[in-house]
Amino acid sequence: MSANNLTLAWVHAHCSDFGECWLWEGPFARGQYPMLGSPMRGVMVRRHVWQIMGNELPDARRHVIKATCGERRCCNPAHLAVWSRGHLISDTYRTTRNAAAEYGARLAASVRRGTKVGSLETARSIRADQRCTAEVAAAYGLCESMVRKIKAGRSWREAAPNASVFTWRPER
Repeated sequence: MSANNLTLAWVHAHCSDFGECWLWEGPFARGQYPMLGSPMRGVMVRRHVWQIMGNELPDARRHVIKATCGERRCCNPAHLAVWSRGHLISDTYRTTRNAAAEYGARLAASVRRGTKVGSLETARSIRADQRCTAEVAAAYGLCESMVRKIKAGRSWREAAPNASVFTWRPER
């Protein structure tokens, strides 16, 4: 179907419903945004949905059509709005700054609780522990993913004498 014959029913048929969002199931552009056609010559689905709804298309150099729900794959016309590129950049900056601050707060809280692996000796004892990951994590006050990383040798690596730390693998 060409982009000129695109209808709202056709767009909705190519989406999966997730709450109020219509999550696009077709191809995506490089930034994981819904598109029709190939990545080099494709057209953005949101622009066509915006036009189908009877709205005038904004200048693509200065404005974007963004889903206000924050979901990149959403094509629901009720969630679409025109944003200036400057507003989009400032919103992205604010959002990522908040995410970084939240991550820093969580990291600081985990250090205060003593949930970080404090020494190589602790990492060695975790590697030697034969219990399941959940039990080891509970015993040492760590998350299960950290225990898996330590046991797999992706965190708290140690090298054998005259060996590179980049080639070390845990003994099986």
